[in-house]
Amino acid sequence: MKLKNMLARVIVNLVNGSEYSFTALSGENLTSVEHLQEFGFASEKPDGEDANGIALFYGGDRGNSSLLVLEVPKFKPDLSAGESALFNAFSALIKLTAIGNIELTGTTIELNGSSNAGLIKIDALTTAINTLVAVYNSHTHTAHNTATLMLQTPLVKTAYENTKVVH
Repeated sequence: MKLKNMLARVIVNLVNGSEYSFTALSGENLTSVEHLQEFGFASEKPDGEDANGIALFYGGDRGNSSLLVLEVPKFKPDLSAGESALFNAFSALIKLTAIGNIELTGTTIELNGSSNAGLIKIDALTTAINTLVAVYNSHTHTAHNTATLMLQTPLVKTAYENTKVVH
């Protein structure tokens, strides 16, 4: 009998900090249950949304439990066979596609860290190019019969910067 009572499918309906409350399909309500998550991964159920879960009851003791799995099917992205995704309730998505691509979806993609990993630093590039434009525009020739140099307009980074990628 103890083995039968060790796992239960549950409906998670409340999160209070790191403690969860849920209702087992048998109708019993449990509160202050911890949610065990894989190291390096963390998530919280969206407010106002019920979630499906699997609860573990240690030794079959219904008063000693942990939530193992938490799913809110409403937010799960459409995936093809073999694809994986990391996603949230706000349309941000990292998808590993069936053809080997990595798709990043979000309102803004922000890269933080000490290195830009090969990405162009827009401010530094704009400054460098405009320094060259200033030197070009100030250059004059003293020889006779030379063509007049046409002045160049400095670059404005907003003309070519993708503001959806922040670094």
